[in-house]
Amino acid sequence: MTVTPNRDGKNDTFIFRCYNPWDFRITATIYGLRGERLASMRIKSDKSITYPYDYLEWDPDSGARAPGGLYLYEVIVNNKAYKGTVAVIR
Repeated sequence: MTVTPNRDGKNDTFIFRCYNPWDFRITATIYGLRGERLASMRIKSDKSITYPYDYLEWDPDSGARAPGGLYLYEVIVNNKAYKGTVAVIR
């Protein structure tokens, strides 16, 4: 996944779509390549989102602005982990 946070309204944030029909607790974290925890993803509030999906969002410009580069994400739903990478291009 590639994120280009230039405020043009396209790919400004990283969004992870999660199938969650049983409303399990979800934790979602962004890490640097050395494993340091950088941010938590938040559940996106949007009335157009339909059950049974949750959308988790990370804005590289919120809090400490993330520089361009490669990041790791981990989403845990009901003790099952989903991991991957996201590239921030500035």
